[in-house]
Amino acid sequence: MVYVLVSLLVLLGILLFAARRRRDERSKPAIANRGAADPRRPKPPETPGREIASSGEPAGGVRRVLIVDDQPLIRTMLAELFEREGATVSQALNGASAIDAVRSGGIDHVLLDLKLPDMDGIEALRAIRRLDDRVPVSLMTGYGSPEQLAEAERLGIGACFMKPFDLQRVKRHVLGGANGAGIDAGEVS
Repeated sequence: MVYVLVSLLVLLGILLFAARRRRDERSKPAIANRGAADPRRPKPPETPGREIASSGEPAGGVRRVLIVDDQPLIRTMLAELFEREGATVSQALNGASAIDAVRSGGIDHVLLDLKLPDMDGIEALRAIRRLDDRVPVSLMTGYGSPEQLAEAERLGIGACFMKPFDLQRVKRHVLGGANGAGIDAGEVS
């Protein structure tokens, strides 16, 4: 029953996000819709720590976000959110794929679901920390136990967003370059 309720809330969030996006797209001039994705447009030089500018570059130096979740709708929704801000997004549907992506390098922030089909998100987080203990990792979950959240905090997560989460808060956290350890108390209930 809880799973159905969470699924319905996630679906509602996706529908609201899509409606807001359509409204925003209609209100923009056609040239502004091209953003950083236009291959004819010259790319500005990369400068770490820039705020979100009209060029669509993300703030805080975040250029590549890895989204790890077994639910395709959540991955797609978050990918669209970050791509609209100029970030490059990689997606992984399980822990092993996430670990491989971090191993290959170039990840600036990992959004990691706590419940994955092949392993626990904490196991994936431990493996990610063995590979790169500096990459910021934030958890997303609908099922976090206090023990899991305490272990995640010990492993240095930046935040834990409880599903269904506020998309704008996640965006601000990831693109704002927030990398302090701890659980975002505003998101854990």
